[in-house]
Amino acid sequence: MPKLITQNITQINKKLEIDNENVLNINFTFEFNFENYKEVLFEEFYSTFSNYHISGTSSSNVKEVLFLLEPTEELLNNNAKTFLTKLENEIDLKGFRRTNNYVKIITDIFSSNINIVIYKLMIRKYFYNLSKFIKIKGFYGDRELQNCSFGQRCTAVIVTLLMTGVKPLIIDEPEAHLDNRLVADYLVDLIKMKKLDRQIIFATHNSNFVINGDSELIHILEIPLNNIFTNLTSTSIENINNRDKLLKLEGGRDAFVIREQKYGIHS
Repeated sequence: MPKLITQNITQINKKLEIDNENVLNINFTFEFNFENYKEVLFEEFYSTFSNYHISGTSSSNVKEVLFLLEPTEELLNNNAKTFLTKLENEIDLKGFRRTNNYVKIITDIFSSNINIVIYKLMIRKYFYNLSKFIKIKGFYGDRELQNCSFGQRCTAVIVTLLMTGVKPLIIDEPEAHLDNRLVADYLVDLIKMKKLDRQIIFATHNSNFVINGDSELIHILEIPLNNIFTNLTSTSIENINNRDKLLKLEGGRDAFVIREQKYGIHS
């Protein structure tokens, strides 16, 4: 399973190779908490086979003998005979005396083939429990996401969502906490490219996403004064009948006139 996860994360990181000055490198790694996994596995093992316990025997010693064979995928592929042969060889190699109670507990348990099957099922149960024992780490630039600013984390998440997958994507106010330059100089073009592969739905107040992102369908939601109900207007960029409503995203027609005069666009 770790090999499969490595392959998938490698593919994701490849898709996230970005050449843009507005975005730092985004990549992901993973860690499998093997010691925690073995601890939980042993707890269930020792509880399940508690009737084999010999009074006065240290469970830590039993655990040491049990894990002479690391509980990995390779062990799952061993039949009962191979499993027992490897275990006995390790017991002799490590110099454990067969007469020790903690060794006897393990050998007595695995003298039954069905107990070997039960143990291997326990291994499968926990070894493949990704949510419990595998931790995915994300990085923005050289910093782990948890050490980044909230805006940087938002950037990494939104870019990752857009760059990976083909299923419909719904994001509420993607512009929140993002740099305006990032939106205008990178995300808008990314959206125009990725919307050819998947449906992208934004709830936004940012005109860059709506207008420059070439939205196919726009739903304008308004609550008129002295009214508790929301009015819905479905339109498109080309529909001039609703042009003034779209202009409100940037403060209305007057705001454009003021900007034109202030920046001397046509002077």
